[in-house]
Parts: sequence; C-alpha cells; structure tokens
Amino acid sequence: MNYSQKVKKCKPFVDMVKSLKEDQRMEFAYSGNRFQLRAYKSYNGEMSYSVWGKMRGMNVSKVGRTSLSLYTYDMMSQKTTYTLDILKCLKEGSISVIEDKVDEIEEFAKDIAAA
Repeated sequence: MNYSQKVKKCKPFVDMVKSLKEDQRMEFAYSGNRFQLRAYKSYNGEMSYSVWGKMRGMNVSKVGRTSLSLYTYDMMSQKTTYTLDILKCLKEGSISVIEDKVDEIEEFAKDIAAA
C-alpha cells in the first residue's frame, strides 16, 4: 500500500479526531487494548488531545495524516514519545465517539480493570 492509499484510508479517523468538541471522547482499539482519545481546550484556546488507556495517558503533539504523535513526561522530566499508527486502529475494529456521561466513564473504567 502506497502513502496516498494510507492517507485515504486514515482520513475518516483523522476527520473524527479533528471534529471532536471540547470534553468529547472517542474510543478505539490498538494492539489489543482499548484507549480513549479526549479533546480539551488548552490555555491558548486551541483544541488539544490526550490518549488514555488503563491508568496512563499521553498528550497528542500532532494529528498527522497516518499517525498520532504522542508524548509524556515522567517525574524526573524525562520525555517519552510514541507514534501511534492509525492503520493499526482501523484494523482492530470499532471506533466510536462517546457522549460525556458518568455511566459510560465508569463502564470504561470497569472494562479496563477487567482486562
């Protein structure tokens, strides 16, 4: 598969991420685990995103055409980066936008704990 085909295949996922409003979330699978991507307004008013799974989260530095660039800092200010391949998310299965309801947040937490 060439790059332009990858971009076309990933476009619906990228559009879904960029269309999230403040405090909306989307859930997806990656490498056999469930994750949530959360949208929030940053200090300068721009939309920012973070990816959460189990107990850990990473910030999204860039929403690319075929990947998400993630980063986090530990207690010693050590930066960790990761490139999440969108094609792997699409192969894993369902991707959905979640409305902000307390019951669904608790249900996601239970699913994570059971895994």
